[in-house]
Amino acid sequence: MSESTYQPVHLLSEKSRRLGRDTFFWLLRSGALLGGDRINQRITPLTSARLHRWIRLLDARSTAFEIYPVSLKKCAEPLTYPKERTGPNIPADSTDPLPAGDYAWNIIDQERMLYIPVHIRNHKSTFTEIASTAEKPGRAHVKDLLPWNDLPSSIEQVVAERDCGYCMVTGSRSGTTEICTSWIFPPAWAILASNAMLIRKDLLDAFQGNAFGIDVDVSFSSASEPLQSLTALPLQDDYRIVILRDMGPVGKLLTGIDSQAFFRRPQFKAQFTGPDEYFLRQHFKFCLEVHFFGGDIRAVYPREVVYERIFELGIMGEKRLASFDDPRWETELGRELLECYWHDKLSTH
Repeated sequence: MSESTYQPVHLLSEKSRRLGRDTFFWLLRSGALLGGDRINQRITPLTSARLHRWIRLLDARSTAFEIYPVSLKKCAEPLTYPKERTGPNIPADSTDPLPAGDYAWNIIDQERMLYIPVHIRNHKSTFTEIASTAEKPGRAHVKDLLPWNDLPSSIEQVVAERDCGYCMVTGSRSGTTEICTSWIFPPAWAILASNAMLIRKDLLDAFQGNAFGIDVDVSFSSASEPLQSLTALPLQDDYRIVILRDMGPVGKLLTGIDSQAFFRRPQFKAQFTGPDEYFLRQHFKFCLEVHFFGGDIRAVYPREVVYERIFELGIMGEKRLASFDDPRWETELGRELLECYWHDKLSTH
């Protein structure tokens, strides 16, 4: 399926809509949505090889998996979408961009079918969103950490001297562009100059909001190649800029997955030390966690909520079926239930 023709059958969560997702990965056994991506040449062209490498980066002990395209259809059971295979397994080392659409995520090892496929820390909130919760009840621990976000002047000075006034992402210089200093990974546990860098001020919000990151590691030629050591990489630096969501006009400053961070480009890498790869890697992992995982509509409408509405509308139980001009049919869940109702009626006649 191409991006221009794919239309999801399944109900999209707010997260999937907000991120403009057009590609979805479904756990084969449970039917749950593991995650999704917006994959086009402007945003993040995803390949099977890159997907497998990123999953191992996030969790080196993740269960081996295979993916293949599927088509979804609606049925009488709300928010349940039977899947039909529409193509062969996509090789784990394939570098062909994945077309937009739906994919089954099949755990290969039958003994690990019930394991969590990928262990991650967080898939809900960006760094910026976490900081914004400081004043909410029960978030005193976040508020206590906020002062650490203030950069000490001593670190700002070290970073400014090390980066020579250049944005480490784009190469823009302070004489012509407003440049500022940013932490790479929230600094409560790493108040170090190596955890900070100079960056264009107009990219700061996007960077701290995890809209893009720097993929430090090389793109291995084979997805079966073990990612044993993430601190002693074999062949060459990669440091590709990866955009995870639409950044608006400021995104034009970055040219996507084929754009290398300024300080690691071959013609400049001997001149610049730049920030430590460890912190860039942790930032990038967080970007992946926030944008790829989550978004299953059944987390928004758990089974008990769905069936409470089913009985309220009289689809099941002793109540008379609600009039079709009842506003409850016009809600997001109501429209889904109405489709399932008619599907059931038509399939039994």
